[in-house]
Amino acid sequence: MLVVDNHPGVRFLLKEVLEQDGYQVRVLAHGKDVLPEIKRKPPAALLLDWNLPGWQGWEVLVELEKQRLGVPVILMTGWGDGLLFRRALEKGVIGYLVKPFALADLRKMIRQALAVSPYFRPVEAGQPAST
Repeated sequence: MLVVDNHPGVRFLLKEVLEQDGYQVRVLAHGKDVLPEIKRKPPAALLLDWNLPGWQGWEVLVELEKQRLGVPVILMTGWGDGLLFRRALEKGVIGYLVKPFALADLRKMIRQALAVSPYFRPVEAGQPAST
């Protein structure tokens, strides 16, 4: 799992929660770091903030689509804008969470992302899940 958010508290919280759920989690703060990290080690899913330094979430989505990297994306934003969500869906986003969001909603979207992820490999009980 790759979490990209410019707020350290959000990165820390999501990393802690997802690791407790059994996922391996990497975190980034800057949009321009996303593609090199995905190419280095593709995550099972990407939790992407819309408002990032460097590249905005939109720019990351455009590059992901252009390079056909196939990582399922869950967009996180503080804006509940329907137009933003429609534009993101056109770029292949599978889920949209408006901050603050319930952890139950996050977990549901992660399950949906992993169901379509080419990079997710379930593991035996007691072993950490894919990143």
